[in-house]
Amino acid sequence: MNFTKSVFILITALVTSLLSSGCKKDFLEILPKGRLIATTTNDYNLSLNNLSLLTVSFLGEPLAPVVLGDEIVSVEPYFMSSVRRYQRLFRFEDHIYNADEDAYELIRPMQNIYVYNKIINEVMSSAGGSEAQKRSIQAEARIGRAWTYFLLINFYGKHYNENTAALDPGFPIIIQNDLAATNFSRNTVQEVYDFIIEDLTLALEDAPIVLSSRLRASKPAAEGLLAKVYTYMGRYSDALPYYNSALNSIPNSPVRLGLINYENLEMDEPFGYDFPLTPDNSEIIYAKQIDNTFSDFYNELVVNSAVSSLYSTSDFRMGTYTGVTIFGEPYLPGFLRRNSPSSIQIGVTLPELYLLRAECFARLGQLQAAIADLETLRAARIKEDEEIKVPALAMSSRENLVRFVFEERLREFATLGFRWYDMRRMVGDPIFESTTYNHLLYNEDGSVKDIFLMNPNRLVLKIPAKIMLQNPDMQDNP
Repeated sequence: MNFTKSVFILITALVTSLLSSGCKKDFLEILPKGRLIATTTNDYNLSLNNLSLLTVSFLGEPLAPVVLGDEIVSVEPYFMSSVRRYQRLFRFEDHIYNADEDAYELIRPMQNIYVYNKIINEVMSSAGGSEAQKRSIQAEARIGRAWTYFLLINFYGKHYNENTAALDPGFPIIIQNDLAATNFSRNTVQEVYDFIIEDLTLALEDAPIVLSSRLRASKPAAEGLLAKVYTYMGRYSDALPYYNSALNSIPNSPVRLGLINYENLEMDEPFGYDFPLTPDNSEIIYAKQIDNTFSDFYNELVVNSAVSSLYSTSDFRMGTYTGVTIFGEPYLPGFLRRNSPSSIQIGVTLPELYLLRAECFARLGQLQAAIADLETLRAARIKEDEEIKVPALAMSSRENLVRFVFEERLREFATLGFRWYDMRRMVGDPIFESTTYNHLLYNEDGSVKDIFLMNPNRLVLKIPAKIMLQNPDMQDNP
């Protein structure tokens, strides 16, 4: 079960990526040509500013989860003219890439793992800088590596199940920045989660205590990420102290943190709300993002009335949708295209921390605490006080409140790729046992043209065909 060198050599594209970025002069000296050489502590520090570590999508294309969520529907004639990758994802097909194609879900994350490993392994012996500075830089790299591995294990490993995680195939744990290495094998899901937790736990000892830049990791970022990891593992009691610590850091942050009141956002027709740029977005603790091409260039992915009906009448989040295509042509009534934001924030953000903590509270039976978090978020999104309140039915039981949290996540994150991760967690959860998942394709007249039922196996991406062709003895996902 070895990954071939030619697969993981994708990380060599890092050199081109870094040289073409805006940080070229400030990054690492290239000696010899084509190889990254860092000599001083400041070199390693500057490497963490590189924009390749921020945007993890490739060539402007969204990652697979954006298309895989069941809140997405598609309409003709736009679907038939869509690119092959989107069509295959929408149909829940097994193979998304041809044997000669590199998977977009691997390219940038593998490049970034190379950078993080280089910093972790080398910064302590770099020239200049104090011991504390070096340890702080190393801690930031550990947080970045942990975030990247959490992304990858959710792509290529089953959702964490304590009864099977020690046997379920996960993703190779790579800790050496050796481009010549060829002996890679898939670690188990349990091993990858343990690795992520170890990185974050070590990072908490030396990471910057307060947030200095949204593009850089910090202790609140590590705490928020570790809490999310524990939540995905079903360790809700373990997650809560880290959520609390991360959110309690908001008042003391030198970089402004706080939920954005959508009522105060300016509308930039026809592009939707004019959201703050990433460095100025007060909802971001640790910035990681993917490009949202569907907000600017494509018409085929929309939501229907089943999703739009989830919003109350004074919910400003409806302003992130439009009823027309990018060419200004109207969809049939009931179909809406997401037209903002142009970049999807998938790092550590306040909206998700509030919603995940609310879920933990609800699952542990602390209903009032869960309601408080939900209404904190809703107050920044909804105008009318009565509509901000969590409905009485949702407050009537632990199970109903958990369902409401997931519904609120859909209102907050619809079409942004979060739903697929929720689907992974919902399948097998007794609270959601009656839920079904599919994609509907509509004709131009609004009638249903086709229904694509989700194969549960597609809650895990298959290993790309290129890798399997080069590694015939490697175990693939079903």
